[in-house]
Amino acid sequence: QRDILERCVHNEKLVPGLLPGDRFLHKTGETDEQSHDAGILVTAQQRNYVIVLYTTPAPLPDRSDARHIDPLLTAWMSSLRASL
Repeated sequence: QRDILERCVHNEKLVPGLLPGDRFLHKTGETDEQSHDAGILVTAQQRNYVIVLYTTPAPLPDRSDARHIDPLLTAWMSSLRASL
């Protein structure tokens, strides 16, 4: 399962909030109503954490997807990562 999660190529949600040396083995998902990213964070110090963030962002009238929430997911991960 880790090998499968490590191959995720959609890195625009939580991954930009990681620190150098971190790896995030994860799976993203998105509809026009939900955006989520979940996986295993492996820190540079080889600590493992399970991270799951599932959101239902308010829809925007000019958007047919939930990608507008990605910067908020990144900020959340950055804040979390600073406290681990």
